[in-house]
Amino acid sequence: MCSLRAAKWAQENISDDSHLREKRNKTIPFTIVTGNSTQQQVGSNSVNLVITDPPYYDAVQYGELSELFLVWARIITGRQRMWRPNLDLETVPNSVRKIGAQHYQLMLRSILIETARTMRRSGRLLLTYHSTDFRGWFALGSGLRDAGLNIIALAVAHSENEKDHCKRNSSAFSTDLIIECEKKKTKNRVFTIVTAPRRSEQRELIAAGRVIAELADEQYELVARKFSDLTRRIKYRRIHVPLQPAELKT
Repeated sequence: MCSLRAAKWAQENISDDSHLREKRNKTIPFTIVTGNSTQQQVGSNSVNLVITDPPYYDAVQYGELSELFLVWARIITGRQRMWRPNLDLETVPNSVRKIGAQHYQLMLRSILIETARTMRRSGRLLLTYHSTDFRGWFALGSGLRDAGLNIIALAVAHSENEKDHCKRNSSAFSTDLIIECEKKKTKNRVFTIVTAPRRSEQRELIAAGRVIAELADEQYELVARKFSDLTRRIKYRRIHVPLQPAELKT
């Protein structure tokens, strides 16, 4: 029902036909752009706030699932889209297409560098993240570092995963880590933990956020070891730490 309401709203309020907008005598206070996030159609140093949630490593195969949305869109709008997703541009790892951790890391790095380009010096980046594979966390931390973004705050928030059919009764997180970043102004890696973790999964997420904030310049093995030390008392850990991910770049 939410999807149907969203489609109806878009049909009534968004149009490529300028004379229809003039006829409604409305000011459209938004711009919707589709495209690759490595090349954003936004001016440099122009954005005050970026809110995003990058792919949670290989948790969701967005490219493949988008085929379903194309079918849904055709049913709702009655129009046939003449394009298909280019799965070669998919960021998330996929063993069938032989896309691994290095590709994910490079794509995430490119997107974050482009995002930082659009941000004002006083701008902020807010992102949510969780992954059950530590390679995803390391890729996020190194990508933020290479983009010149400092983590300045961490918080945990409840997510909707219990209502997601494909994630229900699995080891998926029911909590997201919220990460606030700013453009680097100092080499001091000082950050605030906004919400005190109460459950084991929250403590695990905060620990992952801590190590990528504190050890952004370090190699994978050291960062992974520090994370394992911080979480050694957690009985049931959701984040798997591969020992030797040789394909990852530091």
